[in-house]
Amino acid sequence: AEKRYQYNLGYVIQEWAEDAWKKGGLQPAKNILAKMLKKYPAVPEVKQVVVGFVGRVLESLAASKAYEQQALAVIEAFGPLLEKKGEVRDLIRYVYDSLAEKYKQRQQWEQAVGVYQKALALYPQDEHLRHNTAVAWDGWISMFVRRGRWEEALKVCEKASGQKLEEQHFLEKTGYVVQEYAEVICRQQGSEKAEALLERMLAKYPDNSHVQQAAGGYFQRRLQEIKHDPRHEQKAAAIMARSQKILSDQQTVQKLDKNRYDEMAGVYLAGKKWQDAIAVYKTALKHYPEDKHVLNNAIAVWDAWNNDCVARKDWEQALTVCEQAAQQPLDPNHFTNNQLFTMQEYLKDAFAAGGLTKSAGVLSNLLRRFYSLAGVQEMALGHFQYVLSSLNSRDPKTCENEGRKVILKGKGILKDEQAAKKLAYVLYDRLAQEAGSRGQWEEAVALYNRALQQYPADAHLLGNLAVSWNQWAQTYISRQEWKKAIGVYEKALKAVPGNSMLQNNLEYCKEKSKL
Repeated sequence: AEKRYQYNLGYVIQEWAEDAWKKGGLQPAKNILAKMLKKYPAVPEVKQVVVGFVGRVLESLAASKAYEQQALAVIEAFGPLLEKKGEVRDLIRYVYDSLAEKYKQRQQWEQAVGVYQKALALYPQDEHLRHNTAVAWDGWISMFVRRGRWEEALKVCEKASGQKLEEQHFLEKTGYVVQEYAEVICRQQGSEKAEALLERMLAKYPDNSHVQQAAGGYFQRRLQEIKHDPRHEQKAAAIMARSQKILSDQQTVQKLDKNRYDEMAGVYLAGKKWQDAIAVYKTALKHYPEDKHVLNNAIAVWDAWNNDCVARKDWEQALTVCEQAAQQPLDPNHFTNNQLFTMQEYLKDAFAAGGLTKSAGVLSNLLRRFYSLAGVQEMALGHFQYVLSSLNSRDPKTCENEGRKVILKGKGILKDEQAAKKLAYVLYDRLAQEAGSRGQWEEAVALYNRALQQYPADAHLLGNLAVSWNQWAQTYISRQEWKKAIGVYEKALKAVPGNSMLQNNLEYCKEKSKL
């Protein structure tokens, strides 16, 4: 209720001041507002009425030819009633923005800039006015650009750059105007005239890097225009020769040259002409042997060729590509990883098509062919692990029997006892975890016991056997069936003698059973 009455109070004061203004001018209205502020100093709505009233007075002056002087006089008169400096500042900004907006709407950009320059003379550090001044300069430049009056646009850019507003922005704007100017001249009068213009612009703005970039961009577009031309290489060489005469910045020339190679390679890649694209980057690397951009793109072409082969399941071709790539002075480790990945996918495809019999045959051939390749044994082990993980475990006994066959096959191919153990871990850990998830910890224990018959005293299997015994006992502990838990732990310690976890938990259960 209090808030509503405060709002109503503000409304009444607003209407009172408006009525006094209409009948007797600003002074009676000002007196009323001053009186009300003194009477209600803690009511924010009264303060808001003052700001709103001054704003409406300023709006009423919009059509006046002496708007600026009258508006500033109003702000000065009512300034003492405004509590915050920011309120006075915002009203002053409003005056100049309103005045400039009239000129903008009539495309009188020079006058709009003049308004803001006058404002900045009074308030040189005001960021709002500085920004809007820059916007007005931009509008002036853009008007000349739209009308194709390029030289005038550049003169405005020069003036704007000298104002120390957003200097970098107007340097960039100069580059943009030069770029558009050159493109229009090229379309209308040909490349010779356009390039003569660029020479003139580079001489005129020698310290503006954005003009240099604009010139580089011009030649880049000329290269793009000819990328599908049958005589692309000859024409591209001619364009590069012209660019080197005009561009003084060697970095820009080199960037342009590297882009030329990218464009050439891009055309070949679009047609899946992999060897042609590779040849392009071989040439590029002769000129830029340490350049990361060229190096990465050369690698990317080999990758794209390999990926295309993989997508078509042309595995032999994919592996040949990997071999050839690994022999290049690019990134041997990268291509080794590609080879291993390709083999991995090849084996998965063979397994999906013909089961372990087919994939094992493929793997045997791969191991003979790439016996010296770093990581090939790990890749082969990974395939058998993949096969084990894909076995259907709905029937655990069948899954275990099938898994043993996989391990036996892996052992025969890999000829590595440790690798066979790792496969056994995959099989039995999986089956034991699934048994545990069903609450069948006795079955998990039995699984590890069978695994230990094949690999006696194996630390991994013994450790997981102890964990399974412990989990089995924990099911009784959770129900406070201490005697049953003690029985499990005693059996466990016969299977895994000396295990501290089992021994400690046994003692704990015995203590609990006495209570």
